[in-house]
Amino acid sequence: MRSLTLRDPDARLYDVDSRLIRILPAASAAPFRRLLANPAVAAAMRSGLLVGARPLASTALPAALAATSDEGSEAWEHERIATVSYPAEWSPLMLCDAAICTLRVQALALEAGAILKDATPSNVLFRGHEAVFVDLPSLVERPAGTYLWSARAQFDACFLMPLLLCVERGVPLSWSLRNPVAGVSYRQAARVFGAARWFDPALLLQVAVPAALTADSARPPEGKLAPQQLANDARARFTLQRQNAQLMARIEKLRRRLARTSSVWKDYVDTRSHYSSADLETKRRFVAGVVDVVAPARSLDIGANTGEFSRIAARTGDVVALDVDPAAVDGIHVAGAASGNGRGVINALVADISRPTPAEGWGNRESAPLLQRLEGGFDLVLALAVMHHLRATSGIPLAEVVAQLARLTRRALVFEFVPLADPMFQAISRGRDALYGDCARDNLEALLAEHFVIRDRAELPNGRTVYHLERSVTP
Repeated sequence: MRSLTLRDPDARLYDVDSRLIRILPAASAAPFRRLLANPAVAAAMRSGLLVGARPLASTALPAALAATSDEGSEAWEHERIATVSYPAEWSPLMLCDAAICTLRVQALALEAGAILKDATPSNVLFRGHEAVFVDLPSLVERPAGTYLWSARAQFDACFLMPLLLCVERGVPLSWSLRNPVAGVSYRQAARVFGAARWFDPALLLQVAVPAALTADSARPPEGKLAPQQLANDARARFTLQRQNAQLMARIEKLRRRLARTSSVWKDYVDTRSHYSSADLETKRRFVAGVVDVVAPARSLDIGANTGEFSRIAARTGDVVALDVDPAAVDGIHVAGAASGNGRGVINALVADISRPTPAEGWGNRESAPLLQRLEGGFDLVLALAVMHHLRATSGIPLAEVVAQLARLTRRALVFEFVPLADPMFQAISRGRDALYGDCARDNLEALLAEHFVIRDRAELPNGRTVYHLERSVTP
């Protein structure tokens, strides 16, 4: 049994034998039950906007949990989202969609007599390209007359400020959302934008003025604080709904700007001169053949670029697609929303397998490291055109590369061998061929033989070789 929550005293979430069970103490159990019984909330669960949840009788609780439950507490079992990701691993468009999901849930809550008590992107996971709100205890009943959203500053810090910094200054989300609960304050954003924040109308209203007001609010207040409730509850709810609609318009405007962003890897299909049409056709046929044979229920595509081969793997199951370029991940994310082909969904993440996301948070226990979330979780791993990047760009010995790939797959691996004479390898190595003597084909095949059996291979006209490998020892 593993506890997955630390900061919320109103609800504890546990992972027990791959089941997600939430325990609510007596004080918060009844309001939670009333909220989930609301027809609009139930409909949002069926549509996928909210994660699924069902009540558990005390007699159905695992023994480990039954012993720790307090009198009057209630238990709920949640649907498990297959791919757990953190905001620092998202692309900008993914953060936009998580923000829109959060605002949709806030709109739903207001209609149901509730409100979101916090607004962090950690409340959201992705099922393919679809954002799913998973922290149901963040929905709480709204006291009558409440017209101020107490989580508004957190929404701005964790969604609006990181998106503005990304769009206007190119600041990566891996920096601004390393702490997804705190995000970037108005004052931090103001320092990044400098004097420009006073001359751009959008930055003036969204950054400069809030930063100045935040500085003023640090002084002790004089006199009584303004009342937090209105006598007219309908007016109070309208005020919150109007604020929510304004935030939605801002996020959607930023999303339209981001959708026009391009990058080298996002445009890779049109610029990869080192592949002829014959190379690509051979490679596509080979990968498709492996997918037909293995029929993976779950695949991992390392260095996915545009997601071309992820989509082939998605014919039989779900895919996690990794790439270091946020714009390329944006492209996969958008393509997933537009296609709907195949049996599986594609979860794209901004991640570098040579420098994977570490464990973070209190005691390094609040967020699991990327490799812990990935290792042994896939029937098929695609490592296409990444050998030279891992070896020369990242400096990882080839033996370590192969060993890590073996830990990631339960069954099969498709590996593309890139010879040292390859023009892309030469461009990266910059004449330091002596450093990469382990990249000879004979040495690679000897390393592969320590973990895999070669089932098939295809020689590409450009000199590269694609291997279909099967684990020789089940992990």
